Amino acid sequence: MGHAVIIASCNGACLCGLLLRDTQRRGPGWHRVTSLADRAALYLLLVYIYGERERSAARREPALRPPPPGDSALLLFAEDGSAVGCATLKRRGQLLRERAGPERFQMDILDTVFVRCAARRSGRTLALLEKLAGAAARLGRQLGVTRPTPAMRRLLRAFLAGRPWARDLLFEVTWAAGVHNRTNIWEQLVADGAGEGPEGAAPSSSSA
Repeated sequence: MGHAVIIASCNGACLCGLLLRDTQRRGPGWHRVTSLADRAALYLLLVYIYGERERSAARREPALRPPPPGDSALLLFAEDGSAVGCATLKRRGQLLRERAGPERFQMDILDTVFVRCAARRSGRTLALLEKLAGAAARLGRQLGVTRPTPAMRRLLRAFLAGRPWARDLLFEVTWAAGVHNRTNIWEQLVADGAGEGPEGAAPSSSSA
């Protein structure tokens, strides 16, 4: 029985590794989900790796579900070609709910983001924010973020502290991100005492 469990575990690990491999050889960084293989990797990251192995209830990390078909998604690939993270987005103009009325999202929204524990603290999520906020700035639009966790809020604080140009662009949003369902993230951080100080200094990590 013990040997059978070990063999099954090894086979499962090998299968996970194969499913998380980038067969399109796109290189390290964030890339759009474009194939069934990408969708399988996205599902595995959200449901099994995050949901069963790396989610921390102590850090108030929420349960995540695979996105509905209408959502956009990105995979984060490491240098060795393995998927180590993912993000899902609601797009401006996308229906709030399929076949449930005409209401649409008012801005692009970063709905979920997950990076594996071993791949964190290397600037990958900051790079994603830079990419999305930069695209919004070029189009004269805003970027929403759904229910940021405490860790994500600290990262947003660090991102905005060094990028004044993005402070008017990022909003914490609910529902369709209409004018009554959005709060400017930087203004909220300042009001909470976690934003820029009176001399313009970036906040310290201990102020989170």
